[in-house]
Amino acid sequence: MSEGDINDVLIKTLAEAHANTNHKLDIVHEMFRKSQDVTRILYYKNMSQEELWLDCAEKLTAMIQQIIEFAKLIPGFMRLSQDDQILLLKTGSFELAIVRMSRLMDLSTNSVLYGDIMLPQDVFYTSDSFEMKLVACIFETAKSIAELKLTETELALYQSLVLLWPERNGVRGNTEIQRLFEMSMSAIRQEIEANHAPLKGDVTVLEILLNKIPTFR
Repeated sequence: MSEGDINDVLIKTLAEAHANTNHKLDIVHEMFRKSQDVTRILYYKNMSQEELWLDCAEKLTAMIQQIIEFAKLIPGFMRLSQDDQILLLKTGSFELAIVRMSRLMDLSTNSVLYGDIMLPQDVFYTSDSFEMKLVACIFETAKSIAELKLTETELALYQSLVLLWPERNGVRGNTEIQRLFEMSMSAIRQEIEANHAPLKGDVTVLEILLNKIPTFR
């Protein structure tokens, strides 16, 4: 198979994996258009710090389950050693959750689809300065990805890149992980070059996305 044929297969496979492990985009956009449910927003705002973080942890756990299912569908991932699979998921799941959060962001209202309700960023603020900084950082990263207006296919390929980032400490099968990473890199480059003009002079969308990966940590 030529590189182009391999790219096409990978693009199709990952796009399907992404679609099967995420909210459908039309449902997300329908939620964007709904008027704010002030009563429920106040309910979340009035939660105690502990109640809010427990609720967030529950939502995150559900999302990570979907991320694990997505990872299993990445061609070659299940052939990595079990130790490497676990390490990649352990260190990469939260990063993928932020990438997935980007498609749930309504940039016009600075709100995120949280379960079945749109919640503004300030709902997640607490009196703890570290937690405030964490929330701000998560929202800023998700918004910066959303602003690039990636297609669903590009988001799928980007998740594969983030998960397979070969510079993670502790992985053993570096050569195989690097090979899978480069396959995803070739595919996302093909997609982005077809869909996006360079930004800020000659800086490409792909360069911006790659520069974000080390900052997730």
